[in-house]
Amino acid sequence: LEPRLRSDIRDELSRRGLAEWTSTSKAETLLTVKVLHYTTRAKVKDRSDETIKYFVELSIEATLMGRETGAPVWNSGPVTRKESYLEGGLPDAREKAVDFAVRELADRMAHAF
Repeated sequence: LEPRLRSDIRDELSRRGLAEWTSTSKAETLLTVKVLHYTTRAKVKDRSDETIKYFVELSIEATLMGRETGAPVWNSGPVTRKESYLEGGLPDAREKAVDFAVRELADRMAHAF
């Protein structure tokens, strides 16, 4: 999850022109992304208590901090997405949750700057 999230955030912020990536020593700000919550769970069960629908929930938060001061410059606040899926559908549901969270995080950053 983390490598995919990191890669997608980097790609989305670059695509929108919101970030220019460089080495830490040359950076003006540092971006930290925390996975606040990630879970998969049974959602709907049938009469014989068999799970027929599941959900995945992802919550992330990003913070931009000044490299020299360490002071926060911007915080996204929690970005949460819940996706439901049927048996075997976890990979697609997880991808949709990550895609939504990344786009929402980038939207919030674009509105702030």
